[in-house]
Amino acid sequence: MLSARQPAWPLRGSRALVALLLMTLVLASVLAYEAWQAARSHRATAERALHDNASFATSNVWYNAVARVFVGMTALFTPVRSAHASGAASPPLAPDALVRSAAWIRHCKCAAPFPAAYYFRLALRDGALSVAGDSTPTEAERAWLADTILSHARAVYGSAWDFGTVFGSAPAGPRTVGYTLDRDAAGAPVAAYGFVTTPTAYADSIFAAVWRPKYVLPPSLVGDVPNDSLLSVVVTDALGRTVYTSAVRYPPAFSDTMTAGGMYGGMHVRVSLRPDVAARLVIGGLPRSRLPLILGLLVV
Repeated sequence: MLSARQPAWPLRGSRALVALLLMTLVLASVLAYEAWQAARSHRATAERALHDNASFATSNVWYNAVARVFVGMTALFTPVRSAHASGAASPPLAPDALVRSAAWIRHCKCAAPFPAAYYFRLALRDGALSVAGDSTPTEAERAWLADTILSHARAVYGSAWDFGTVFGSAPAGPRTVGYTLDRDAAGAPVAAYGFVTTPTAYADSIFAAVWRPKYVLPPSLVGDVPNDSLLSVVVTDALGRTVYTSAVRYPPAFSDTMTAGGMYGGMHVRVSLRPDVAARLVIGGLPRSRLPLILGLLVV
């Protein structure tokens, strides 16, 4: 007759197996967590590198644009500074001098040839305005220009500025004004000399030369790939109007923005990286998520 008492070893064996499985589960969980943390850290490092590349590209575009504006404005307004360099009294310089200066810049190709609609001289004491160039402003635009420059010269123009830039809205549409101040022997401003154009024409004369032919990112990273295949740029003026864009526009997942303030009128330059170019800029590219593999391991 068989005994009703069952042997104890199957129960002890089951408990040992359960304990072993629980230990395996804990170990698998720890390994899964470590793998998830490593992947997360790797991705964060890769994304920081991409953001750094976007910042580098933005500063490169911004610096070259600012340099182009500075050289162009300095070259254009050379007659104004030269007219009274000796300190001797002389008759007011006519705006035709700026027309000749612009023609010389276009001929020598040594600076940005700002596409001016017309050039002007504005007397700051009595508001007398004289113009020269290919087009003649309407009376409404003349009044807008005089009011805008008088206000800007008195309230915004810095004492150490070489020139000023104004983005505004004239009665006939958006306008960009670049100007410099002529001062008397005591250093007091007596007249403003400058040019008037549209914001898009002004920005194109700057950023087309900066963006298209040059490498924005180091060639050692991107080779001969053109800028538009890797990056996009959007430039807005101080009023938030878009004044220049590259041929393509990428989402701002990896981007940076810089502002050219003061003399440059507050233009905002934003450069964005193409999202799928990580493999070119980061060794191994952006790591893929290992969450499905980790979950599968835990299930097993």
